[in-house]
Amino acid sequence: MTKLKDLGNALQDCERRYDELLRAVTDYTYTVTVENGAAVKTVHSEACVGVTGFASAEYDAQPYLWLDMIHPEDRDVVLRQTADILAGQDSSILEHRIRHKDGSIRWIQNTLLRRHDPNFKLIAYDGLIRDITQRKNDEAIISERTSELERINEELRLEIIERQEAEKALQESENKLKNIFNTSIPICITNTDYQIILSNEAYKNLHHLNEQCEYPVKCFDSRPGPTCMTDACPMIKIAGGEREVLCESTKINDDGSKQYFIVTARPFLDRKGRLIGMIECFQEITERKTAEIERDKLIEELQTALSEIKTLRGILPICSYCKNIRNDEGYYEQIEGYIHKHSGVDFSHTICPECYKKELQRIEAHKKKI
Repeated sequence: MTKLKDLGNALQDCERRYDELLRAVTDYTYTVTVENGAAVKTVHSEACVGVTGFASAEYDAQPYLWLDMIHPEDRDVVLRQTADILAGQDSSILEHRIRHKDGSIRWIQNTLLRRHDPNFKLIAYDGLIRDITQRKNDEAIISERTSELERINEELRLEIIERQEAEKALQESENKLKNIFNTSIPICITNTDYQIILSNEAYKNLHHLNEQCEYPVKCFDSRPGPTCMTDACPMIKIAGGEREVLCESTKINDDGSKQYFIVTARPFLDRKGRLIGMIECFQEITERKTAEIERDKLIEELQTALSEIKTLRGILPICSYCKNIRNDEGYYEQIEGYIHKHSGVDFSHTICPECYKKELQRIEAHKKKI
C-alpha cells in the first residue's frame, strides 16, 4: 500500500509539474479526448479567452467554433496536423492564423502532444497554444524592412556601378579633353562676364598670362581689339544665340611684328545645357596673311605702274622699220627704254624660234656667197 501511495503521489507531482510547465510555455491549452481513433470531445482551458476572445463555455456550446475560427487559407494544414496525430504519426509544430472574436487576425503556435494508456493506445492529445501575433508582426516589419534594405542596397549597388562607369567615362572624356586642350593651338574658355576661366599653355605663352595676375583675367585685357565691347564681339554674338562665330584677330608683339589668327568661338555649356561662356580656338594664319598682304601690295604697285603708262591707252607712234617709239618730246627711242621709263619694267633680250630660223637661213646663205 505504501508503495502504491508513493506512486500516486509521484504521479500527482508529475502532473502538477506538467501543468506548471504548460503554463510557463503556453498561453493556454486544450485537450482532445480520443476514442477508437476519433476525436470525441475538446476542452479549452479558461485562459483561451485571452488569446481567442472566446470563453471555454462558448467552445463547449459550439463544437465547431475552433475550426470556424481558423483562417480559411490555413484550415487544410490544421486538419492535416490533426489527422497525422490521430494516425499515430509525429506532428510538427504548426503556426497558423485565427480570427479573434473582435474580428482581428491573430497568429498562434499550435503544438500537439499525445497521451497514451498503459497499453500505449492513444486516448487524448493536448494542444499547446501560444499567441505569436506580436512576433509575426515584428517578423513582417523586419521582412519588410529587410526587403526595403535589399532594394536600397541593390539601388546603391547599381548606382555605384553607374557612378563608376560614369567616372570612367568622365576620366576618358577628361583625358580626351586634356589631349585636345593641350595642343599647340591657343585655346581659352571665357565666361559670360568676359573672364577667362581656363586656357591652355599655348594661349598663356601667346598672351603672357603667366606673367600676369591669377585668374580671372578679362578677355579684353588679355587681347584688346577693335571688336571688344561692340556688337561684333564673339561673346555678344554667342550670347545672342549664334552657334559659331568666325573672326580674325591680330596680335602685335613686343618687337613690333604681327601675328594673325582665325578665331573660332562656340558656346560653352554646363551639364544642364545652359550657356555659361564660350570656348575660342586661335588658328594662326600669319604666313598666309603675310602672303596676302604682299600680294595686295604687288597688285597695288602694278596698278600704279600701269596707270603711269598714259600713252599705252591710245595709239603709240612706232617706226615700221627700226621699231623705235616716238616719245612725248617728239624723239624716237627704243621701245624697251620707253616702257621701262613709264612702267619700271625691265626687258631681257632673246630670240623667238621664227626669227632664229630666219637668221640661221640668212647666215647659211651668206656663207654660200663667200
